[in-house]
Amino acid sequence: MTEMSRPIPPEQEGSPFHEPLEEGGFSYKIKKLKSNPNKLVREHQLKPINVDVIDPEEFKNALEHHRRGKRLFETLRERYGLHVPAMDLVVGSYESRQPTMFTVVDRIEGRSLAKLSKELSPGDKEDLGKKLDEFYTGLLLHYRDVCKEGGDYWTDFFNGQLVYGRRHGEDADEVYIVDVDPHFNTHRKDSEETGLKPFEMFSECWGAIHQAEEYFGIRMEKARHTLESALDEIPENEQLDWIVSYIKSQLNFAPPDDSAGYY
Repeated sequence: MTEMSRPIPPEQEGSPFHEPLEEGGFSYKIKKLKSNPNKLVREHQLKPINVDVIDPEEFKNALEHHRRGKRLFETLRERYGLHVPAMDLVVGSYESRQPTMFTVVDRIEGRSLAKLSKELSPGDKEDLGKKLDEFYTGLLLHYRDVCKEGGDYWTDFFNGQLVYGRRHGEDADEVYIVDVDPHFNTHRKDSEETGLKPFEMFSECWGAIHQAEEYFGIRMEKARHTLESALDEIPENEQLDWIVSYIKSQLNFAPPDDSAGYY
């Protein structure tokens, strides 16, 4: 095997953690480290499943994709104030002996919104509702800015990606994004693009806001106002007009007083 056809450099072969990875009790691809229980490791094979050896250019592109995903989540944290676990990227191989990206993240101890809707007291629901209002507002601003400026944007958002909890050492629970797999598209303002457009993510956000309002019986005024303002800035487009009209019509309805438990 030539050096160019090697799946990974020889110094990166073997487990990069010098210890076995243990099952994390989550997804099959999320592991934990015995030496550091406050971290989780997400595995993602870099080699396509239908090839024996990854092409060097494909390997380079796969690495860059993960790096861009990391930068995107850092932008969500630093520019928009969203809570995202700290991330480190490590390239190596493990049981499969294939080139693998290991994303090491902070472990967040918390509960899903669906569970919390059935467990929290009315007062605690109100506190969480305020934090969710801020979270949705920041995420909406991310999509609004990408619509105007272009760039990478997160495409894998729904409420199931969120946990209300804390990292080791933190004193208060926050709304955390816990699925940090690099699912994103790139919006180029002056060209055609495939997949979800950032404009269409406003519909995903509205669905999440509406669901959370029904969970917790709280109207999220700041997020609603941000969404309405962002929709007003979308240029007229017959493919998008129905989305804009539908969401605006829904913004006029208030949420129920108590959690309906529909979801």
